[in-house]
Amino acid sequence: MLASLKHVGKLCPTCAAENSADSRFCAKCGANLDVPGQDIQVRFDIPQKGITIEFAESSAASFPKALELAKTTIGYQTCQKNKKTWHFATYPSGELADALPLAGALSGIRNRVLYIDGQEQQWDEVFGFTWCAAQRASAYRPAEYCFGKDENRLNPWGCKQARMNWTEWADWFCYGKWEKSGFIGSKVQWRYDKDRIRHELATNLHRCRHCPHLNASLPEAVLRHLPDVVVPGTDKNWDYHQTYEEVPGAIKIVRKEQSEGFTFSDEFWADGVRPKGLSALADILAKAFHDAGIDPELVRMLTK
Repeated sequence: MLASLKHVGKLCPTCAAENSADSRFCAKCGANLDVPGQDIQVRFDIPQKGITIEFAESSAASFPKALELAKTTIGYQTCQKNKKTWHFATYPSGELADALPLAGALSGIRNRVLYIDGQEQQWDEVFGFTWCAAQRASAYRPAEYCFGKDENRLNPWGCKQARMNWTEWADWFCYGKWEKSGFIGSKVQWRYDKDRIRHELATNLHRCRHCPHLNASLPEAVLRHLPDVVVPGTDKNWDYHQTYEEVPGAIKIVRKEQSEGFTFSDEFWADGVRPKGLSALADILAKAFHDAGIDPELVRMLTK
């Protein structure tokens, strides 16, 4: 691979015009290009395998760290483009985890280019998760960080960026519809719309799909073990999601309550369900972690 990282041009020391590698004189100003020490690389030959990152000199505070990391890579090079010094680092393994430290150091630098297997890629489409990964690296318990445990915003998907937490007020618990159940339809049950939940998850996690800390099989495993239907009032782990005005798809609930010998009615509209505590989550995660190959001890740490 090192043989492919060759000098592919000369930059004129007088006018900065680019010339072919075998030129003796500048095609623009006629300056002598054969002066010792004037053979300057003006672009990089991008490897067709692995991950390659180019970045320009910058006054950003993170630039020295980025330069230090780039210099440790095999085949590190520099060149002159548009009167700027550019730096070149390549990761033959093709593993994003190997390039992650450099990508993180370049998060505040504007002039940067990413190639994967020789093809230029949109930086944020690949490294959109780096700021979050940096926070994870400094967390007290990194594994718990991804599940939101450190902020008391627990999520079952293994990524904060899912933005679908296990809380009583989470909107995704209202993705579904009410159905009649029981003898002659005397009861109602809530059926989750798992396709809608799946779609929102895919949308929210798209930016982080390359994150090496994201277990891609976990969200589907959680959906598989999330109950298809729940019956609030009968299932101790679930209750109605209350709204005090009628909305499309909501049903009216009338509850008889007793207090100090008096009986009264509590009326409200229900547009979905809500979990009561973490018991249902613990059961779902235990099964999902088994399917996804995640240490089951993490379930206890997350739900205790």
